[in-house]
Amino acid sequence: LAFFQLNTLKKRVLLFGFVVFLSVIVNYATNNMPVKRLNVALDSVSCLLSNENKLECEGSSVMERATMWVFVAKSFPDAPFLGHGTQNFSIGLTKAAEAGVVSGKHSLRNNPHNDFAKLLYDFGLLGLLALTGLFLSLVLIAKKVVSSKKSSGVGWGYALLLHTVFFVELGLTQSNFAVSSQAFHFAFFTCLLLGLAIRTISGKAHEMPLNVRK
Repeated sequence: LAFFQLNTLKKRVLLFGFVVFLSVIVNYATNNMPVKRLNVALDSVSCLLSNENKLECEGSSVMERATMWVFVAKSFPDAPFLGHGTQNFSIGLTKAAEAGVVSGKHSLRNNPHNDFAKLLYDFGLLGLLALTGLFLSLVLIAKKVVSSKKSSGVGWGYALLLHTVFFVELGLTQSNFAVSSQAFHFAFFTCLLLGLAIRTISGKAHEMPLNVRK
């Protein structure tokens, strides 16, 4: 967002250079951990694409997630509309491992490490549509605040948008709603930022007490 807000090429190049510099520093400070994890992820993806027997691929976090997401996809036709219910994912995954459908290396997880996959497995299409509708609504409200041209409240629109994008991105690789602290964090800041955004749209952010106007 900051990149697109900058109005000159020079400023955009400087921002891009700063991000690259910061990435190099973080990589160096963590002993090349981001690069190592990227290489492991690429190796796992390569195994999935080239190996006919997917169960033989190495047990990495990428493989675990891919295994669980495939399991969710295969389980979808069994309960497409209302899902399998909460707390049943680990039971179903264990049975699938015992039947040889998925690797036993990845059968000890209690959630699929993906918010969309979790809601789809637990509550079916109803849950998936509800989650998608929630995120879409937050984005539309944030967009309305940003385009309202009220300088004192535009920041809340950007904050709500970044908050939503962050949780969508985070939810692609882990189940936020399977961890109570993360679920409470999402609920608290969503309500807070949503309230401030709606306050901006309604114009109350610009209202002043009568005694101050005088």
